[in-house]
Amino acid sequence: MARTYISGDNAIILAVTPANADLATSDALHLAREVDPAGDRTIGVLTKLDIMDPGTDARDVLDGRAVRLKHGWVAVVNRGQADIAGNVSMTAARARELDFFRKAPAYASLKNVGTSFLAGKLSDHLVSSIRRALPTIAQGINDGVAGMEKELEDLGGPSVEGRGGMVHLLLQLTRSFEDAFAAAVDGGKGGGERILTVFEAKLADNISKLAFAKILEPANVRRVVEEADGYQPHLIAPEMGYRRLLQECLALFARPADAAVDDVHAILRSIVASTLDAPACAALAQYQHLRSAIARTAAASLEAARSDARAMVGTLVEMERSYLTAEVFKEILNQSGRSAESGELIRTLSGRAVGDAADGTAGSPADRHLHRIAVHVSAYITHVRTQLKQTIPKAVVHCLVLKAKKSLLDGLQREVAASDEAGLHRLLSEDDATVKRREACSHRLKLLKRAAEEVAACTGL
Repeated sequence: MARTYISGDNAIILAVTPANADLATSDALHLAREVDPAGDRTIGVLTKLDIMDPGTDARDVLDGRAVRLKHGWVAVVNRGQADIAGNVSMTAARARELDFFRKAPAYASLKNVGTSFLAGKLSDHLVSSIRRALPTIAQGINDGVAGMEKELEDLGGPSVEGRGGMVHLLLQLTRSFEDAFAAAVDGGKGGGERILTVFEAKLADNISKLAFAKILEPANVRRVVEEADGYQPHLIAPEMGYRRLLQECLALFARPADAAVDDVHAILRSIVASTLDAPACAALAQYQHLRSAIARTAAASLEAARSDARAMVGTLVEMERSYLTAEVFKEILNQSGRSAESGELIRTLSGRAVGDAADGTAGSPADRHLHRIAVHVSAYITHVRTQLKQTIPKAVVHCLVLKAKKSLLDGLQREVAASDEAGLHRLLSEDDATVKRREACSHRLKLLKRAAEEVAACTGL
């Protein structure tokens, strides 16, 4: 237990040893030398000089000739058990101690005797130690002040009062969130890169998996063509059959278009969540009600923008179904007899040139006719597919991504501008733990600053 108390660098060690014992075997000296080998913190104290054997004294020790200590020895005579039992006061004990040293020839000329001398020596030693430690103490206090000020800053600083100040703070916090959100959307990994992957990979993959082949099977083509003309057989070309086949195929684009909108919407939702926890929005951590309001408003804005985007991509698909481009279809028909080596050609879903695909089957004239119809429809769908791969991302970016970047929290900002002080206080209310921690930091900061002033005043000791 003693070692625990004396191991610290700032502890002053009193190595108390009875004068009537062998100093070479003193436990106190042995322990002091373990923790303070240089002796910078050790003061020797000799006790029980009044009960030494007749004819012996401790003068050699007190003069520093026997056992040397850097800070020397002090002799004291304490109360005995009989004195304690007899309620001898400390004043009387000190007076008797001083009388003993004055009357003892071996100690009468010494100054390093008595409890009063020991108290003074300890006081001087303590002052000297403090003077040496002042720069370190001052640095520690200054570091503490800086740390408390930084923590207070992280906690949001002093509370804002007044409607104008609260409105300014709320708008500042919401704009900081919007800026961080926009930066994440425009950024690479986790933001814009994920959105680009939806357009360049997932959308293309979903379109490639559409069941065009099932619609263009010979049996289905025959059924559609026959049902389109009713009881009147077509004379030259089954135009209504072509239209119905094209419309069935074009309707398939609606699903991957909607999926692209939903995928981008999910990415934007995840960016909102990550932005709330981003270092740029660390100030929101103390305002949980505002944080929830931001999350709620952002979710509503993204949902509204998703509805607009889905309506837009749906319109793009319906536009293709509603009005078939005759010039493109005529060009497809004109290329039916050409070779793949004759220049820039329209191709089918399989990548083959129209002319090669149209002539690439055997069978009866009716089978070949149905096959050519399927090839022509396939080529037209390829043309539309190329267009939609470009226009669907544009619609999603325009209606969803850009709208989110520009007006994600417009609803909340309008609410802030129209709120009274009570409503603003609710948005800026903090949890009890944050309030208590700020109060504790403020109190500790005051104490540290006062300590710094006192230490600065002590430098003249």
